[in-house]
Amino acid sequence: MDLLLTSLSRYGLRVLAGSLGITDLQEQCLSKLVSETEDMLRDALSEGVTLRQVLGLGPELAAKGGSATPADNVVQVVFRHVLKDTTSPKRLVLLVVNTLAAQLDPGLWDQLASMVTNVMKDRLFRAMLVHRQVKSEGACTPSVKSENASSGDGYATFVLDQQT
Repeated sequence: MDLLLTSLSRYGLRVLAGSLGITDLQEQCLSKLVSETEDMLRDALSEGVTLRQVLGLGPELAAKGGSATPADNVVQVVFRHVLKDTTSPKRLVLLVVNTLAAQLDPGLWDQLASMVTNVMKDRLFRAMLVHRQVKSEGACTPSVKSENASSGDGYATFVLDQQT
Protein backbone atom coordinates (compact mmCIF):
# COMPACT_ATOMS: atom_id res chain seq x y z
CA MET A 1 0.00 0.00 0.00
CA ASP A 2 2.17 2.84 -1.23
CA LEU A 3 -0.63 5.29 -1.76
CA LEU A 4 0.27 8.88 -1.06
CA LEU A 5 -1.98 9.48 1.92
CA THR A 6 -1.77 12.02 4.66
CA SER A 7 -1.66 10.59 8.15
CA LEU A 8 -5.18 11.83 8.75
CA SER A 9 -6.39 10.04 5.61
CA ARG A 10 -4.57 6.85 6.60
CA TYR A 11 -6.21 6.94 10.04
CA GLY A 12 -9.62 7.45 8.46
CA LEU A 13 -8.99 4.70 5.90
CA ARG A 14 -8.06 2.32 8.74
CA VAL A 15 -11.38 3.05 10.46
CA LEU A 16 -13.34 2.71 7.21
CA ALA A 17 -11.60 -0.56 6.28
CA GLY A 18 -12.48 -1.95 9.71
CA SER A 19 -16.13 -0.99 9.41
CA LEU A 20 -16.28 -2.62 5.96
CA GLY A 21 -14.53 -5.76 7.17
CA ILE A 22 -11.44 -5.29 5.00
CA THR A 23 -9.04 -6.53 7.64
CA ASP A 24 -5.91 -6.70 5.45
CA LEU A 25 -6.19 -3.01 4.55
CA GLN A 26 -7.04 -2.13 8.12
CA GLU A 27 -3.92 -3.93 9.38
CA GLN A 28 -1.72 -2.34 6.71
CA CYS A 29 -2.92 1.13 7.71
CA LEU A 30 -2.42 0.37 11.40
CA SER A 31 1.09 -1.00 10.84
CA LYS A 32 2.02 2.05 8.80
CA LEU A 33 0.62 4.43 11.45
CA VAL A 34 2.52 2.66 14.24
CA SER A 35 5.84 2.53 12.39
CA GLU A 36 5.64 6.13 11.15
CA THR A 37 4.71 7.38 14.62
CA GLU A 38 7.53 5.44 16.27
CA ASP A 39 10.04 6.67 13.68
CA MET A 40 8.96 10.30 13.94
CA LEU A 41 9.03 10.23 17.75
CA ARG A 42 12.43 8.54 17.87
CA ASP A 43 13.95 10.96 15.35
CA ALA A 44 12.48 14.07 16.97
CA LEU A 45 13.37 13.12 20.54
CA SER A 46 16.92 12.12 19.54
CA GLU A 47 17.35 15.57 17.95
CA GLY A 48 16.25 17.28 21.16
CA VAL A 49 12.76 18.18 19.97
CA THR A 50 10.29 18.00 22.85
CA LEU A 51 7.11 15.96 22.73
CA ARG A 52 5.19 19.22 23.12
CA GLN A 53 6.80 20.49 19.92
CA VAL A 54 6.14 17.24 18.05
CA LEU A 55 2.49 17.47 19.07
CA GLY A 56 2.35 21.02 17.72
CA LEU A 57 1.70 22.52 21.14
CA GLY A 58 4.97 24.33 21.77
CA PRO A 59 5.05 28.13 21.65
CA GLU A 60 8.28 27.91 19.63
CA LEU A 61 6.39 26.39 16.69
CA ALA A 62 3.83 29.17 16.63
CA ALA A 63 6.64 31.73 16.45
CA LYS A 64 8.26 29.84 13.56
CA GLY A 65 4.99 29.38 11.73
CA GLY A 66 4.70 25.68 12.66
CA SER A 67 6.36 22.73 10.97
CA ALA A 68 3.93 20.15 9.65
CA THR A 69 0.21 20.53 9.34
CA PRO A 70 -1.72 18.18 11.62
CA ALA A 71 -2.92 16.12 8.64
CA ASP A 72 0.72 15.43 7.69
CA ASN A 73 2.12 15.00 11.22
CA VAL A 74 1.45 11.37 12.06
CA VAL A 75 2.26 11.86 15.74
CA GLN A 76 -0.34 14.63 16.07
CA VAL A 77 -2.97 12.59 14.26
CA VAL A 78 -2.36 9.43 16.27
CA PHE A 79 -2.13 11.16 19.65
CA ARG A 80 -5.24 13.28 19.14
CA HIS A 81 -7.33 10.29 18.07
CA VAL A 82 -6.05 7.94 20.77
CA LEU A 83 -6.48 10.49 23.56
CA LYS A 84 -10.11 11.14 22.58
CA ASP A 85 -11.26 7.77 21.23
CA THR A 86 -12.09 4.88 23.55
CA THR A 87 -11.90 2.31 20.71
CA SER A 88 -8.35 2.91 19.43
CA PRO A 89 -6.27 -0.19 18.61
CA LYS A 90 -4.10 -1.57 21.42
CA ARG A 91 -0.87 -0.94 19.52
CA LEU A 92 -1.63 2.77 19.18
CA VAL A 93 -2.90 3.05 22.77
CA LEU A 94 0.28 1.46 24.15
CA LEU A 95 2.48 3.68 21.99
CA VAL A 96 0.73 6.86 23.17
CA VAL A 97 0.50 5.83 26.83
CA ASN A 98 4.12 4.70 27.09
CA THR A 99 5.39 7.81 25.31
CA LEU A 100 3.39 10.11 27.58
CA ALA A 101 4.42 8.18 30.71
CA ALA A 102 8.05 8.82 29.83
CA GLN A 103 7.77 12.37 28.45
CA LEU A 104 4.83 14.12 30.14
CA ASP A 105 5.48 17.31 32.07
CA PRO A 106 2.98 19.54 33.92
CA GLY A 107 2.84 22.12 31.13
CA LEU A 108 2.10 19.53 28.47
CA TRP A 109 -0.51 17.91 30.71
CA ASP A 110 -2.24 21.29 31.10
CA GLN A 111 -2.57 21.43 27.33
CA LEU A 112 -3.71 17.82 26.89
CA ALA A 113 -5.91 17.23 29.95
CA SER A 114 -9.14 18.57 28.45
CA MET A 115 -8.96 16.25 25.44
CA VAL A 116 -8.11 13.03 27.31
CA THR A 117 -10.89 10.55 28.13
CA ASN A 118 -11.24 9.26 31.69
CA VAL A 119 -10.28 5.76 30.56
CA MET A 120 -7.10 7.11 28.98
CA LYS A 121 -6.32 9.17 32.10
CA ASP A 122 -6.48 5.98 34.17
CA ARG A 123 -4.19 4.11 31.75
CA LEU A 124 -1.76 7.00 31.69
CA PHE A 125 -1.72 7.27 35.48
CA ARG A 126 -0.95 3.55 35.83
CA ALA A 127 1.80 3.71 33.20
CA MET A 128 3.35 6.74 34.87
CA LEU A 129 3.46 4.87 38.20
CA VAL A 130 5.23 1.97 36.52
CA HIS A 131 7.59 4.36 34.73
CA ARG A 132 8.40 6.14 37.99
CA GLN A 133 9.04 2.80 39.72
CA VAL A 134 11.31 1.73 36.87
CA LYS A 135 13.32 4.95 37.08
CA SER A 136 13.75 4.65 40.86
CA GLU A 137 15.03 1.06 40.73
CA GLY A 138 18.65 1.29 39.64
CA ALA A 139 19.80 -2.24 40.48
CA CYS A 140 18.12 -3.94 37.54
CA THR A 141 17.13 -3.07 34.00
CA PRO A 142 13.34 -3.25 34.02
CA SER A 143 11.15 -2.62 31.03
CA VAL A 144 7.45 -2.05 30.51
CA LYS A 145 5.59 -4.49 28.32
CA SER A 146 1.99 -5.33 27.76
CA GLU A 147 0.58 -8.63 28.90
CA ASN A 148 -1.27 -10.86 26.51
CA ALA A 149 -4.14 -10.93 28.97
CA SER A 150 -6.73 -8.22 28.78
CA SER A 151 -7.57 -5.93 31.67
CA GLY A 152 -11.24 -6.62 31.07
CA ASP A 153 -11.89 -3.58 28.92
CA GLY A 154 -10.25 -4.99 25.80
CA TYR A 155 -6.91 -3.28 26.33
CA ALA A 156 -3.60 -4.57 27.52
CA THR A 157 -2.59 -4.14 31.13
CA PHE A 158 0.84 -2.97 32.11
CA VAL A 159 3.31 -5.16 33.91
CA LEU A 160 6.86 -4.70 35.03
CA ASP A 161 9.26 -7.11 33.39
CA GLN A 162 12.51 -7.05 35.35
CA GLN A 163 15.50 -8.36 33.49
CA THR A 164 18.31 -9.14 35.89
